[in-house]
Amino acid sequence: MSRLKELGLVFENLDGVSGIKPEQIGGFYLGELKTFYNRGSRISIQKNSKASSLILQLRSDVNKLPLHMEGGTLAERIMEHQDLVYVEITDERGNKEEIYLPWGGHSDYTNAYQSVHVNPETNDLYIVIDPVKSVEDLFPDQMYDTDTNFWRSYKS
Repeated sequence: MSRLKELGLVFENLDGVSGIKPEQIGGFYLGELKTFYNRGSRISIQKNSKASSLILQLRSDVNKLPLHMEGGTLAERIMEHQDLVYVEITDERGNKEEIYLPWGGHSDYTNAYQSVHVNPETNDLYIVIDPVKSVEDLFPDQMYDTDTNFWRSYKS
């Protein structure tokens, strides 16, 4: 079993951030992974993975990570658009895997299953992508908590 080295978040327009380290991640759950193979184009059949849900708490400094293409920061992008499509997991061996997230609603550009919140006191970022649960359901106390000592228990 290999450990997480870094996490990346990718949006519908293929913009995103990478380099999120384990010590910058608090609550984390990427649930019920299903792997399948399908024809991605005329010339390739590829392996894909999909999760049933994502629950993610990120330390405040992650909010300032720059986007790869558009400019701006993760917090600005994710608060303005509900369109996180997949996470990219890089393990300690350097292997990368894209894991697609559930998508709900009738829009190709807005995911009805995505909810986000930035704690106004700590600036921690909370992201939930789930067909049933929301940020409010899963992080009711942490969303407004003023205690930053939580992060001292996470070491690199």
